[in-house]
Amino acid sequence: MSAGASTGRPEPQGHGLARQRSEVDPAATNQGRFELQRCGVGNGVAAACRQRADAEDGGEEESDPAHVADRIARSLSAAMRTRTLLLLAVTCGLAILVAGTLQLLRLKGQETGSVLAVGEAGTAGDAKVTLLNADVSDDMVVLKVVLSGVDDPLGTKGFTLVGPDKTVAPNSTGDDACNGFTVAPVTCTLSFGTATMPAGNRLLVFQRAEETVRWKVR
Repeated sequence: MSAGASTGRPEPQGHGLARQRSEVDPAATNQGRFELQRCGVGNGVAAACRQRADAEDGGEEESDPAHVADRIARSLSAAMRTRTLLLLAVTCGLAILVAGTLQLLRLKGQETGSVLAVGEAGTAGDAKVTLLNADVSDDMVVLKVVLSGVDDPLGTKGFTLVGPDKTVAPNSTGDDACNGFTVAPVTCTLSFGTATMPAGNRLLVFQRAEETVRWKVR
């Protein structure tokens, strides 16, 4: 029995503290010292310790070959997509440029090569037209033509007379006015009122099936 118990007095606190120190696990103490050394002895801030530990863990993750390879693969994939888009844009631009050049050449060929003279025949689609004669006055142009190749009562709607700043459609003047196309050749006249058309060069234009034929009338 201790002296404190025999006298009825409480045991001094010093003995209790000594007993608690003796009961501290040495391994836990060493671990605590290791953590203090890891965070820096004397800082006494648990949050700073955890922050450093997280940073060290993150550094280990950044140096992980798997993560590095994944980042490289994503970068290469983005670069390849960008290069593919650039190649597609250049290809489309070249295709548009080539198509535009061909269209300009085709239109230039039409302007220089398809203007016919009186007495010549032209074909647009399945219709054939021959301009036989042109009677030109101040207020009227009467053209004698031969139509053939297709049965189309409305085929004459494709004719226009083009002059400076004005276009005129044919009228039905005359007994032998053209009333349409037939497969067999038919001779008839196309009449155009030109009283309001300025003087100058005039062209007979026939359009059908996205094709155009021109005759120089004057």
